[in-house]
Amino acid sequence: MVTGFSGVVPPTTPPPSGDPIDTTFINLDGTSLRVQRLQPNGPPQGQLIPSPAVFSATAREIGQVFGVTLDNAPNPNIYVLATSAYGIQIVAPDGNGDGLPDRIKTGEPNAQFMDGQWGQGGSPGSIYRIDGTTGAVSLFASLPNTGPGLGDIVFDAATQQFFVSDLDSGLVYRLGIDGTVLDTFDHGAAVRPMRGLPAVPDDGSVMDITNPAFNAEDPATWGYTPKERMVWGMAVHGGRLYYAVADGPQVWSVGIRLDGSLADDARWELDVAGLASTDPVSDIAFDAQGRMILAQRGAQHGSYDYSVFAEPKTASVVRYRREIPDDANTPSTWVQVPEQYAMGFRPDGHNAAGGIALGPNYDDKGMIVPNSCGQYLWSTGEGLRDDPNLAQQLAVGGPALVDGLQGNGVDL
Repeated sequence: MVTGFSGVVPPTTPPPSGDPIDTTFINLDGTSLRVQRLQPNGPPQGQLIPSPAVFSATAREIGQVFGVTLDNAPNPNIYVLATSAYGIQIVAPDGNGDGLPDRIKTGEPNAQFMDGQWGQGGSPGSIYRIDGTTGAVSLFASLPNTGPGLGDIVFDAATQQFFVSDLDSGLVYRLGIDGTVLDTFDHGAAVRPMRGLPAVPDDGSVMDITNPAFNAEDPATWGYTPKERMVWGMAVHGGRLYYAVADGPQVWSVGIRLDGSLADDARWELDVAGLASTDPVSDIAFDAQGRMILAQRGAQHGSYDYSVFAEPKTASVVRYRREIPDDANTPSTWVQVPEQYAMGFRPDGHNAAGGIALGPNYDDKGMIVPNSCGQYLWSTGEGLRDDPNLAQQLAVGGPALVDGLQGNGVDL
């Protein structure tokens, strides 16, 4: 499953302004979620592999989405979250007589979100469910949100519930299997004081596209909660909810009780330090050995021309392992320096786009190895085959400019 920007529809005739971007709109029939069949066509050599789509959902149905998960139904259902990760596009009613809404960059009293920003009947707090048998799309839940959108969603099979991070309030919502909100978890206001840190409540910032202070090209005006309380990437492992806080960034965890409620034992796990950037951690995964894999996403950009949504070439995919034995001279039970996966071919390898998932391994013929679940890592990235120094060698395996998925053995 891969989420991404649905793309745009350019104008068929020159707009009154003369700039085609002014009448370029979100493609409502473009793909926001794609389920792909991933099967390498041989041993990994940096080649572009066929990955036919077996299912897709459009912006008309689900809007722009980022976070995604599965439940454990016999035919697992898919859940996706509304996002601002691909920018915020707003419009005003037609004022120049061309029959189209007028694209605007700053807030106005009559401003509206562009069609396709959120899904059908949806909002910035929408969670959509795609039926694993029929492919039918439905609105699973709607959380309070003014526009920053939701971060990550994880499913806990043991307690049959979901956890959802909210980039507007900083809360983590606990949802039942039917989408009912059970309660919330507040890292900034509740956990920080328990660990001797100043409480950081939500500052009340909201995204108000009717206010002239809002600027679609300036994410600082979008109403994100303060970094000290902003939770994005999450994972359930060993009876605990691991979650990434944007300030630092850091990784914390909290126990999950047998009844599904969160315990009062939240603890700091590690500081994500020494990387190319302090970009937020937008996804977390654990391999079969209990090693923690983190994916960063570049700092948010606002892009009227739809060209850049995140700072490029700054985000990493890294892996932490436990200290064995625990080093009493270090504050964490995790090693301080993680191992880094090279994302792309450039020497720095910081071309990550924020998503990771583990799957089965493959043999030299590209066939799935039985009983190898979790031995292959798929990561989202940009410019994955772009390296002028290797252009001649890479040309054999496909084009240089590839945005999508990178697959490699989890132990590489």
